This record gives sequence, structure tokens and C-alpha cells, in this order.
Amino acid sequence: MQANQVQIGEQTIVQDLEVREEGNLVLRTALSNRLAKVQGFLFRAAFLRRAPAFVRLIAENLLLCFLQSTLFSTSKYLTGALGLRFKNILTDLVHTNYFENMAYYKISHVDGQITNPEQRIASDIPKFCTELSELIQDDLTAVSDGIVYTWRLCSYASPKYVLWILRTLISYSHDDLIFKDAQLSCCLQAYVIGAGAAIRNFSPSFGKLMSKEQQLDGDYRQLHSRLRTHAESVAFYGGENREASHIKQQFKTLIHHLNLVLHEHWWFGMIQDFLLKYLGATVGVVLIIEPFFAGNLRPDSSTIGRAEMLSNIRYHTSVIISLFQSLGTLSISSRRNYIKFNLLAVEKYNLQLFQLTGWLNGIYSYRHLTAKLALGWRIRLTHHLLKYYLKRNAFYKVFHMSGKNIDADQRLTHDVDKLTNDLAGLVTGMVKPSVDILWFTWRMKLLTGRRGVAILYAYMLLGLGFLRTVAPEFGDLASQEQELEGTFRFMHARLRTHAESVAFFGGGSREKAMIEAKFRKLLEHSKLLLRKKWLYGILDDFVTKQLPHNVTWGLSLLYALEHQGDRALTSTQGELAHALRFLASVVSQSFLAFGDILELHKKYLELSGGINRVFELEELLHAAQSEVTLPDSPVPSKENGTPAEDRISFQEVDIITPSQKLLARRLVCDIVHGKSLLVTGPNGSGKSSIFRVLRDLWPIVSGRLVKPSEGVFHVPQRPYTSLGTLRDQIIYPLSRDEAEQRMLTLFNAGDKSKAASLLDAHLKTILENVRLVYLLEREGWDATPNWEDVLSLGEQQRLGMARLFFHHPKFGILDECTNATSVDVEEHLYRLANEMGITVITSSQRPALIPFHSLELKLIDGEGKWELCLINQ
Repeated sequence: MQANQVQIGEQTIVQDLEVREEGNLVLRTALSNRLAKVQGFLFRAAFLRRAPAFVRLIAENLLLCFLQSTLFSTSKYLTGALGLRFKNILTDLVHTNYFENMAYYKISHVDGQITNPEQRIASDIPKFCTELSELIQDDLTAVSDGIVYTWRLCSYASPKYVLWILRTLISYSHDDLIFKDAQLSCCLQAYVIGAGAAIRNFSPSFGKLMSKEQQLDGDYRQLHSRLRTHAESVAFYGGENREASHIKQQFKTLIHHLNLVLHEHWWFGMIQDFLLKYLGATVGVVLIIEPFFAGNLRPDSSTIGRAEMLSNIRYHTSVIISLFQSLGTLSISSRRNYIKFNLLAVEKYNLQLFQLTGWLNGIYSYRHLTAKLALGWRIRLTHHLLKYYLKRNAFYKVFHMSGKNIDADQRLTHDVDKLTNDLAGLVTGMVKPSVDILWFTWRMKLLTGRRGVAILYAYMLLGLGFLRTVAPEFGDLASQEQELEGTFRFMHARLRTHAESVAFFGGGSREKAMIEAKFRKLLEHSKLLLRKKWLYGILDDFVTKQLPHNVTWGLSLLYALEHQGDRALTSTQGELAHALRFLASVVSQSFLAFGDILELHKKYLELSGGINRVFELEELLHAAQSEVTLPDSPVPSKENGTPAEDRISFQEVDIITPSQKLLARRLVCDIVHGKSLLVTGPNGSGKSSIFRVLRDLWPIVSGRLVKPSEGVFHVPQRPYTSLGTLRDQIIYPLSRDEAEQRMLTLFNAGDKSKAASLLDAHLKTILENVRLVYLLEREGWDATPNWEDVLSLGEQQRLGMARLFFHHPKFGILDECTNATSVDVEEHLYRLANEMGITVITSSQRPALIPFHSLELKLIDGEGKWELCLINQ
């Protein structure tokens, strides 16, 4: 009952938001219509040099522009709020089903069809909801504009012309319709039918491309989440090179697909833009100009008549453009069968009549260049970070020793992707405005002199200063949002990793509560950021987009007042009309360029948050490489890790955790080859911590550690199964080529063709020794299941011992790595280690292992006390 009430409440809120959105869009359409008429009147007043009427109209225009900015920002706010509401509803719905009847376990361990559920919940749902809300906003805008501007067209044009326009537009947006009206030219029919057929036939399968991209991106992120979860086990095994190979290979596959997608969008976008925008502009001219030659809007030869024509043609152009845009938007919405992300999407139908410049002719190439630039930067930045992240156990140190909650997996995947896309947009976004400013400043100086140029630059400086003053801390807000998104995603990845344990404990409700708490926190922050963007967006749009038009009209009036010539002459009227039109174009383009520059300030503020997060990670990675102390970690001693051949010696070493807790004070212990050591003590006393110091995961704060430079192999307490085949599990962290080379060296075989058979025979013997040969019979050497799900905990621990026997080191460091096996199997494994001459240093509480060791190190209380004693065999 309560769930139904919540669902009804959510539906009511969504309906309320949709009603508000529709009301806001109707107001925007009506306001845009009035604004277009007022700007037509302004053109007429400037042409006729009627200053009082111009002042009254410019005051109305200013008010309408501010209202337009308010409604525009409100529309973006309502769209964002609707997206958040969709995200809330859909995520709650998925969570309800995901945590019911242990579905979170069955998806990963039973069904297996969905390989990365956390990607779909934490990434795909937000993207889908954002696109859905934008689609609704686009369609509502299109419907509102279509109705209003059709009504306006009917109010002043002939019914015959209106029917002709509407049939042309409908055919434009539905290419399967064919004209029957004999008055329409064959060329117009050929364009409409041919353009639609060409786009339909040439269009690639964007839905499949997007689906595959999401899958590959999810797999790449999953590898990073997996490394984060198993960071300590990988570090103990020294498996950073092997993990680096998996991650880099998956990243290479993702980049290859992204390049393919970019190429598909590039060539299709060029065809689409040419057919729909630039050929469409010619069609638009034909549609617009007809009433002024033979229709109701045909002007008389008087000055007032020509001024009226200029006013009407400006307004009529706005009406036709809006109709093209609205029906084009509805058409593309009906065909959209995929979610578009960023630049990787089919562009909307959009005719920019009378404003097509040489720059716009290359707009899709420009966007393709921006996307390629972003992808290139992503490749270089990812490789740069991975070079340090997967070296010298930096991934472990970042997660376990930095003293901060660093979500490195989120920063290496989502943050790097977002940063490079935003940065490429910022850099390329500066090129066009900069070129436009130089060109149009020169043209403006020729038309208006230094006064106009001074007004232009003064406006830019004042506008930039004003926006900098009122701008919120978008960088910090964006950084916090990315951190919250990363935390929410990691909670899902963590649940997937521990799904079986959670299911056994019956902890689904508890996990759901924790995940939903993180989700609520993310939603609240997103709402806060949305409100701040709404308030700032009103001022930003008014200063950068709306207010410049009013300055343009003022300069147009000044130019008309100073224009010389006989206004009664048709030639003078034509010259003035052309000059005013050209001046308005030059000034508008100049202010638009400055508006783009001013808008970059907000983009930079939002970008700074992502830059700070990535640079913070880079600083930690550099610190991990250069032995610089990470924040809140112990200061290492200068005497550290002296090499020796056949012994491991702790010489007055303090065992201190990264949080500065002393576990063992001035530890002195010598382990020579052939004399194994058993480390005992209560839980939390520091047994595993000694092994972390021995593995160089933790620094030596004081004292001296002597150990062999090679011939030491660690088997961690937490089992770890790598990606790959059964063969790869045993030879980890070596690759197959490295393992085969080792076999050739071990058996003094020079024939490389025998390496594979020698390796498999040797590995089969090891599987027999650890009593896992049935895995070979059941799975085969080349099967690649999720071994963590296939193998029991005891089997995984025996597989860890198989790795020890394959590498056959002088010293084996065993951190309670057999406690899930039976006592007889455990004794068998230790007996094998002794027979192979492996000196073991074991952490365990089992008395059965005492006979296999010569020394016992007892950690008393975890407060620094310890004692070392001989074991009487």
C-alpha cells in the first residue's frame, strides 16, 4: 500500500513538471513571436529614422529579452528537474526489483546475460533519463511552435500559400509523401523526396553502435573497479603488469570502436548537413520569398511600403524557420531508436536561413575535429595516468595509504572522458569566436568607426566582469557531483563483487539501504546544482545572448540617422536597407562572438572541478613513484630493503599502519633458507601487516629489512582469480609467453615448438598435486568463465598454492591462504612445499601447521609487544 502511494506521488510530481514545462514553452513561443514582431518594427523604425518610436520599442525589446532569458533558463531547469525525477523513479524501480529475491546475485552468478549491471544502473539510467527529458522538451517545444506559428502564418498569408508551405514542410519531415500540386516545381519535389531517401538509405546503424559503445565502456570501467576491489591481492602477487595488459587491451578495443563511431558520424553528418541545411536553405528562400513577389505581402513602391516589407520579411523569416525546426524535430523524434550521447548522435533538422556563412559550411567537420581532439587527449591522458597507476603498486597505495577516499577508478574512466570532451569543446570553442572577433571588428570599424568598436569591447569587458562576480563555485560543485556519482557506482560494483556473501548473509535489505542513501545524497546535490545553474543561467543568457541584440539595434539607428542621401529615391532606400541589414549582421556576429567568449567562462568554471580531480590523482601517483610520502602515511626510513640471497631479516623494524598505529615495536627476526616461520596472534594484532612491510606495500619507518631481491612469492589472505583461462590462473602473474619461456629454461629445451606442451604437462602435474585436476577435465585449459563465481573458496585457495608451486620460489609468504581447506589438504600442501624446498613464512591460527615450521613469532596484543621462540619438533 505504501509503495503504491509513493508511486502515485511520483507520477503526480512528474505530471506537474510536465504541465509546468508545457506552460513555460507556450509562454516562450508567444514571447518569441512577439519578440520577432518587435524586432521587425525596430528595423522599420531604424529605416524610417523614427527615434521616439525606436526608443519605445527598444525598451519593450529589453523587457522581452529579459523575460526570454528567464523562460529559457526556467525551461532548462524544468528539463533537468524532469530528468532527475525520471532518474529517481527508474532507479527506485530497478532497485526494488534488483534487491528482491536476491536478483543481484542471480544476475551475476546464475543468469549471466548481463555482465555489468552496475554500468546499467549507475551510468545508463542517468543518460537515458537525461535524453528522455530533453526529447520531451524538444517535442513539446516543437508542438507549441508549430501550432502558434501556423496560426500566425494563417493570419497574414493567403490560404493557398499556407497550404503550400505546410505541405512542403510535412513532406520535408516525412519523406515518404509525394506532392501532387502542379504549382510546385519538379526541383522542389526532387529535393524533398531525394534528400529524405538519401538520408534514410545512407544512415548507419547508430543504435547498434551506441549499444556496443556502452557495453565496451562498461567493461572497461569494470576492470578498474575490479582492480580497486582486489588491489591488495594483486599487489601481493606482483600482478600489476598482467592487470595493466587487460586494462590497456580493453581500452584499446574501446578506442577502436569510438574511432569507428566518429568516422560513421563524420561522413553521415556531412551528407546530412549538406542535404538538410544548405540545400534546405535554398528551399527556404523559395518558400519565404513567394508572398513578397505575388502574395499578400507584396510591397508598394513608397518608402513606408518598403519599410513595411523589410519588417514583414524579417518576421516572416522567423515564422518559416520556426516551422521548419518544429516539424523537423518531431520527425527526427519519431525515428530515434537510440540514446545519443554528447557529439555521438544524429543532428536535429535545423535550417539557419539567411545566416549561413563559410564557417557553418564546415560545422560538422568542426564537430568531428572536436570529437577527434577529445578522443586523442583521452588516449594520451589515460596512457599517461596508467603508466604510473600500474607501476610500483601505485594503485594499492592510492586506495590504501593515501588517507583519502580517492575514487581512482572513477577518475581514470568517467572523469578523464568528461574532462577531455569538455576541454576539447573549450579549446575549439575559442577558435571561431576569436576569428569572428578579428574579422567583424575590422568590418564594424569600416561601418561605424571607432565608436562602434569601443562600444563592442566595453560591453565584453563589463559583461565578463559582471558574470565573474555573480558566478557560483561551479568547479567545486561539479567536482563534488562527480565524486558522488563515483561513490554510487562503486557501491554497485562492490555489491556485484560480494553478491554471494551478501546473499548468504541475507544482507540485501541492508545493502539496498546503503546504496539508496548514497543515491539520495547524489540527487540532493544534483538538485542544488540545478537551482544554481537556473539562477545564473538567467543572467548568463541575458548578457551573452539577448542584450547584444539591443545594442545592435541602437547602432543601426545611429547609422540610419547619419546616412546621407535622398530618402525619396528608390536607389537610396535600397542602399540603406542593404547597409542596415549588413550592419545588423556584422554587429550581431560580433556580439555573438563575444557572447561565446563570455560563455566560455562558465564552461571553464565547470571544467576546473574535473581538472582538480584528475590532477589530484596524478599528484598521488607521482608521489607513489618517487617515494615521496603520501598524505597521512608513515615517513619511510632511509635504510630500506637491503638485498640478500638466502635470508629474510627484520632488524629493529617498527611495524606501523598508514594511520600511524604501532603494531610491533623494534621487531628483530631472522629467517634463513630452510627454517620456516609461523606468525601467530589474535585478529588485528598485525600478522598481515608484517607481510605488507615485507612486500614493500608499507614503508619501513625505522630499522632495516634484509631480503632476497628475487625468489620471494606472496600468496595473500584474500583469494584472487585473474581474468583468463585455467592456465592463466596458475601462471599468474606471468603471461603465457613468459611461462613458456620459463619452461624452456627449466627443462633446458631449445625447441620452442615444445614449450606449450611442456607448460601444460607441468601445470597438469601441479593441479594433481593440489587435487584440482578435475577442473582441467571439467573446464579444459582454454575455458574463460568468471572463476571467482565458478570456484569455491577452498578451490581458490588451492589455486593460490598452485601458483606458489609453479613459481617455485625460495621463500613463500602465506597469509592464512589455506584456512578454507580441510586440515588434511592443508597438511598435504605444506608437505609439498617442504619437499620442494620452499621456506614458508606463514600467518595462521591452526595448530596443525606448527610441525611444518621452525620458529614462531607471537604478536601479543597489537600494541607493539611480540616474542620469538623456537618450535620443538
